[in-house]
Amino acid sequence: MTKEIENALAKRHDVAQYYTLVGVFSARGELKPNFSTITIQLKPEYYQSLPQIMQQMREQWKNFPGTKVVVRQTDVTEGMRREPVNVRIVGDDLNTLSEIGQRVLREVAGIPGIVNLNSSVQEGLSEFGIHINRVKAADLGLSTGQISNAVRLAVLGSSITRFSTYGEEYDITVRADENKVKTINNLLNVPVANINGKVIPLEALATVSLEQAPSEIKRIDQQRIVEIKADVAGRNQRQVIADVRNAAAGIKLPSGYFITYGGQSKAIVESFKSLLAAMAIAIFLVYVVMGAQFNSFLHPFTIAFTIPLALIGVFLGLLLFGANLSMNALLGMIMLVGIVVNNGILLIDYINQLRSRGIEKNEAIVQAGATRLRPILITSLTTIFGMLPIALGLGEGGEALQPLGAVVVGGLATSTFLTLLVIPCVYSLVDRFSRTKTGRGEI
Repeated sequence: MTKEIENALAKRHDVAQYYTLVGVFSARGELKPNFSTITIQLKPEYYQSLPQIMQQMREQWKNFPGTKVVVRQTDVTEGMRREPVNVRIVGDDLNTLSEIGQRVLREVAGIPGIVNLNSSVQEGLSEFGIHINRVKAADLGLSTGQISNAVRLAVLGSSITRFSTYGEEYDITVRADENKVKTINNLLNVPVANINGKVIPLEALATVSLEQAPSEIKRIDQQRIVEIKADVAGRNQRQVIADVRNAAAGIKLPSGYFITYGGQSKAIVESFKSLLAAMAIAIFLVYVVMGAQFNSFLHPFTIAFTIPLALIGVFLGLLLFGANLSMNALLGMIMLVGIVVNNGILLIDYINQLRSRGIEKNEAIVQAGATRLRPILITSLTTIFGMLPIALGLGEGGEALQPLGAVVVGGLATSTFLTLLVIPCVYSLVDRFSRTKTGRGEI
C-alpha cells in the first residue's frame, strides 16, 4: 500500500524528493508494524501552495482501501508536536469510554475545518486472544503461568545463555521452529508438559478468538482516557476549537465521566500565561531602572506611555504582514518593552537637560523634539529595516519567526511616530501635576 502511494508521488511534478519508513512511527521513533510514514519535500516554487497540495492529497487518498491516510505539515519540533484539537474523555470503563468517544468523534467530524481526525479507540489492532480453561488446566495439573510460558517460549523464545568469542557476546535463544508457529492453528498444537511429564496440546486447554484491542491504554493523572485529535485547515483555529467545545458540551455524560481539553490549544494558553508574566516583569524592571537613573518615578511613568503606544502597532503589524498572534509574537512584544522606551528616554532626558539650564518648559519640549528627532528616527529606522526581512517571512522556514518580526516592525513604527506627539503632552501634564502637588507653580 505504501508502494502504491510512492508510485503516485513519483509522477507528481511538485514533489522534489521523498523517503519512507515502514513499521516505524517517525514522530516518536516507536516500532509499529502497521504504520508507515512518507516524508515529502516539495520543490521550492510550490512552497506557497502547500495548504492546497496537502488538501489535494487528502482527497486523493481519502478512501484508500484498508488504511487511514493522514497528511500534515512536518514541524521542526516533530517529536514534541501537539495537534490543535485534542479532546480527552476521562473515566474508568474502557467500553463506556469507547461509546462516548464514538459520539464525540461523530460530532467533531462534522465541524468545518477539521482534518486528520483520529481517535485512540480507532487505533486499535486486531489480535488473537488465548483464553485458558482454568478448570480443565487444573485437572490436568497445569497452571495458567505454565501454559502462558509455553506459548511465550514458542513464539518469542527465551535467552538461556550467552556465547562469547573474541570479546563479543551473543544471546543464545531457544524457541520453536518458525514454521511450527506460523499460523494460529499451528500455535494451538504447541505441546505443554505438566509436572508428571505428560504432554498436552494447547488446543485441549484453551480457546482462541480474534479480538480488537487498543494499541495502547492511555492514562493521565492515573485516570484512563480516550483521546480524539485533529488538525485544522481552511479556518481560524480559535473558531474551530470553540465549535469543538460547543459540540462536546452538548453530549450527556454518565456519572463519573467528564471531558477535558489538551494539545496545542492548552499548551498555547499555558505559554501565553508564562509570556504575559514575563512581559509584566520586563515592564517592572525597565521602570525600576529608569526610576533609578532619573532619580524620579514620574518621568519613568511618562516614558512608560510608549509601551501602550507600541501595542497599537503590534496588531497593525500582524494584520499588515498576515501573521498570527503566537508565542513568537509575544516574544516580540517582550522585546518591544525594552526597545520602544529608548525613544522616550532620548526625548525626556534632553528636555530635563534644557530645563536645568533655565529654559522654560514648553520651549524646552519644542526644542528637545526638534533636536532629538534625527537620532530617534535613525535608531528606530535601523531597527525597523533590520527586522523587515523577518517580518516578510523571507528565507526557508521564515514563516515561523514572521510574527516576531511583524510585531517589532509594527510596534516600533507606530511608537516612534506617536512618541514625538504624545509623550511631550504627557510630560507637560505630569510635570504640571507634580508641581501643583508640591506647591511649586500653579495650574
